[in-house]
Amino acid sequence: EVRSRANADAAIRQLSTHRELAYSPPGSSRTLKAQLTAHAQDFVQMEEPQNWPYFDASALDAAEQERRNHDDCNRLFDRLQEGNMQQSIRDCVGSRVSFGLTLKELHLSLGRKCELVFSGERGRKDTTILRSSEMVTEAHINEFAPLFAELPQA
Repeated sequence: EVRSRANADAAIRQLSTHRELAYSPPGSSRTLKAQLTAHAQDFVQMEEPQNWPYFDASALDAAEQERRNHDDCNRLFDRLQEGNMQQSIRDCVGSRVSFGLTLKELHLSLGRKCELVFSGERGRKDTTILRSSEMVTEAHINEFAPLFAELPQA
């Protein structure tokens, strides 16, 4: 985040002169990095790791959290109707898990691209957002309808 349009324009001019697209705003310890990826749908947000002095005794250890994340994903896939969308999402998540990423959010908005939001390795604050190549249709949303059938009507 920059403080003014002039600073944003200066950052863009500075970035365009670099082979690696990175910029550190004056007086800031943060570095903004743009990362080119093999897929045009990938967007990688990079930030410096953050540490907090607060110790949360209720937090799960890394292995237990990883196991629970894996179990949650499997429960989601087990409840989805079998078909192309289930398999496509399962394959995408499986390939990202091997890189240490964890699925945190799945966004389906009618007429927009499906988005899978992954968090990075534990202790790092980086996010990867993958977007589908096709737009979400009513048929896609209907595949998820059984997941919400048990919710009370508003």
